[in-house]
Amino acid sequence: MTEQLRSAGERLRAALDHYISVCSDMQHCNPNGLPSCLSSIELSHQLDDELAFFPSYDTGIQRAKRAISEVRNYTSPLVPINKLHPEIMTRIFYMILAKPCHLRLLPGCRRVKSLDHHDYLLHVCSRWRHILLSDSLLWAHIDLAPGHSKLLVSRAISQAEWICALPLDIHITDADMKEYDDDDDHELFQFLGLVASRIKTLEFDVTADDWDVFHSAVLEALLPNCSSHFTKLVLRSQDGYDNTFIIGSGDSDDSDDSDDSDDESDYPQRPRRGGLPLHIRGQKFEESLASLAVLHLDGIFPPWGSKAYHGLVDLRLASADCDWHLMKELELKAILKASPQLRILHLALHFTDTFPELKDTNPVYLKDLEVVSLSTCSDSDPEYSVPQLTRMLRLLAPGSRPLRLSLQIISFEQPLLTELDRFLSRSNIERLCTRGACLPMGELPRYAARLKVLVFDSCTCESHHDSPSDYDTSPVSASLSHLHSWHIHNSQIDLRNLRSMVNLYPNGTIALSECRFTDKDGRQVDLSETELSTSFPTLKFIPDSNPTADWDSLP
Repeated sequence: MTEQLRSAGERLRAALDHYISVCSDMQHCNPNGLPSCLSSIELSHQLDDELAFFPSYDTGIQRAKRAISEVRNYTSPLVPINKLHPEIMTRIFYMILAKPCHLRLLPGCRRVKSLDHHDYLLHVCSRWRHILLSDSLLWAHIDLAPGHSKLLVSRAISQAEWICALPLDIHITDADMKEYDDDDDHELFQFLGLVASRIKTLEFDVTADDWDVFHSAVLEALLPNCSSHFTKLVLRSQDGYDNTFIIGSGDSDDSDDSDDSDDESDYPQRPRRGGLPLHIRGQKFEESLASLAVLHLDGIFPPWGSKAYHGLVDLRLASADCDWHLMKELELKAILKASPQLRILHLALHFTDTFPELKDTNPVYLKDLEVVSLSTCSDSDPEYSVPQLTRMLRLLAPGSRPLRLSLQIISFEQPLLTELDRFLSRSNIERLCTRGACLPMGELPRYAARLKVLVFDSCTCESHHDSPSDYDTSPVSASLSHLHSWHIHNSQIDLRNLRSMVNLYPNGTIALSECRFTDKDGRQVDLSETELSTSFPTLKFIPDSNPTADWDSLP
């Protein structure tokens, strides 16, 4: 390509030089040397023709200039990072600091170290340190943990003072509760009381087997004192132990302000599947959650009728406990109706196991919906999970915005395919990801007709007795003409099915990452990338990556 560009440029410049020379010679021609009358008429016509072409020359040159400029932007030579402008460095730091943080117990001591990216970036060089310290928003994230509070609280106080009155993102984990020390936590709760009104995001990770006095005390210290800045709440039971509702109590004002409120006897441990009252009056509890716009819950929930589920733009609900009947379909429908501007919806849970008699069978219209991710907590049982996902799809009616849909399912049974058809007809799906099972190859052209991106992730793609001859590649390729990319990740693929996929998408490239291949008997086949590329030239092998990592990122 470089040689072609060089050759074309040389020919263009030579032709332009020759053209200018001819025009110049003609301009300086002696009037006595003009051609005959007939020749003059021919020359006049030719001059008119040449002048008529000049606008197209300008247009063509501008098109070439734009194309070269665009390519030039992507092929700039590497610039040393220490030469980048501070504003660019700041944007890079924002991307780094957006990654999840972690806490770990240092070996041989009773201290938790925050694996904070700030710590590493500050010590690279004086320039990086200066850039980091120049932007207060880079310091708005604060990590805290029980039993190791002195070090973390001291750091948190410094951060909170450094950024003055800016809103805070607080991340609390109960990591290593066996090291819990009541003496340390006075400073932690004192700090929480001071900054509660500045909290923008509260992220609370529960790893303990049971809800403890510490968990209640954290929410009781923060929620009653939150302000309208509080717009994001993340509650995670990381090991799936807890499935409980947190609720405000009906106690009087005296009970809320009781001197005994710090006594552990006031916080009895309750069954995980029951409600856990907090020492916050019910009305105050609801008021503290009313400003939320983003709500991520995994195993720990406010009651389904709470104001926490009103006016959301991002809702993610998950439960790992299939023995607990989590939600009624009517309850989810009410939640969806309470957040008509919802943009992101993740559901990884299940309804009660009987189909309700719904008076209103119309789906909920969500005009701004752009991301939907659906799964159940029992993906290994198609008889159970297929009806659950079918009911979830039935509830949703997205608007006209491009939609990214992810489905986690062990197999595509006909009821789910039928409901997916209906969902496609009322949606503008541009990206589709299936996890656990591939869409049937025979049905794929119909589902992919309007797709731009198709992803199979962690799937078992079996042949189901399909053969390449089952597909006529001419009409099928036309059906997939709008597909921009097809990515198969961490999946097991029958080679016969791979052949069918290639036949389905002959004019495009299928990207594979971390995939395994089997023969018709299900035995694993060890083939190199070179061998596979020889048999299937349209395959592209890429490094291991999460193909949907950016699907939740919206402008």
